Amino acid sequence: MKKKDFNNMKTIQTLLQQYVDDYVENCNWDKDCPPKYIVSIGKRELFLTITHSGVSFTEVIFPEKDMKYGISLLKDRLDGLYARTM
Repeated sequence: MKKKDFNNMKTIQTLLQQYVDDYVENCNWDKDCPPKYIVSIGKRELFLTITHSGVSFTEVIFPEKDMKYGISLLKDRLDGLYARTM
């Protein structure tokens, strides 16, 4: 990945992480054991990882494999990963 491309991905990662952190802070999940989400960069992908109650899952959030219906809402991905940890 070129340095300019990496910097663009890093900016996107930072913005997504801020959105995720704000979303988690405003949810009514258990405040004693809130989920921890991390947005990370792969070679050409963005990943979303959740750790909650000793369980971790990671999904590719961009690019999505099935784009024919458009990009899914990040909120739905956050809720889906949370549900998998329950």
